[in-house]
Amino acid sequence: MTNDDLPPITLRVLNIEFPWERGKPACFESQAVASEDVLGQFADQVRAALAEGDLKKAIRLAIRAEAILGEYCSTGFNLLAPALADFGQSLDRMHRMIRRELIRHVLVAPAEDVPALLEVLGSE
Repeated sequence: MTNDDLPPITLRVLNIEFPWERGKPACFESQAVASEDVLGQFADQVRAALAEGDLKKAIRLAIRAEAILGEYCSTGFNLLAPALADFGQSLDRMHRMIRRELIRHVLVAPAEDVPALLEVLGSE
């Protein structure tokens, strides 16, 4: 599955780390703009996905936003680190909840449905 069907996030600040700036945090203004770009657009896109009733798309948007934040944090955008940690914790929590629901569903499923459920669970 690709991100081609996800709406784009427009970034006004490139996360380029120049050799002479290595190890130094990016300026506050650049970090503020990057935060506004990623988190603001993410929130708008998730609201739209949830209004459509598309939970899977909302989760994929969160995964993409976490990846973008990770790229920024790796190049000196240290003020975005708390948001990155929150995304990671939230995604981990969602993963555990979905996994528990799937296991619960398999445990109460009729015997004839179990092989098909196990095949689906094993294919991902």
